[in-house]
Amino acid sequence: MPNFNGAIIMHTLQSLKSPATLREIVMTIAKHTELSTEDLKKPVKQTLEMGELAGFLQKLNGRYFLAPMTFSSLMSDIKNLDYDNIEIPSIVEKRMMAKKQGYGTQSTTTLMPQVVRTGPKRLQSTSNINAIKRQI
Repeated sequence: MPNFNGAIIMHTLQSLKSPATLREIVMTIAKHTELSTEDLKKPVKQTLEMGELAGFLQKLNGRYFLAPMTFSSLMSDIKNLDYDNIEIPSIVEKRMMAKKQGYGTQSTTTLMPQVVRTGPKRLQSTSNINAIKRQI
């Protein structure tokens, strides 16, 4: 099943220049791609449904069409958003959740020992060097 995004659907509806059924949209996309209508039907239908839910598309009598959008309508939608009901976790909350899940509890220095050059073409880890220094 091919991966679809809304841009393909929106471009197809713009090129058709009139409201179109699922079948008409699938046939148009199939004509311009190397995909069969059977392969296209399910992802196109899912994308159309999501576009309708998101408000980018409208459906009337089984025909899909682009929802009229202007800059001013988008701005009024943004102004009408209820920001009090939107939960955006802070950076601190994200870090606390990550620690609870076990992410970010070790630094990279504990996971990977630092390597230093001790002579020509000889490498030793810093933990070995520290052990040697303690013996001296």
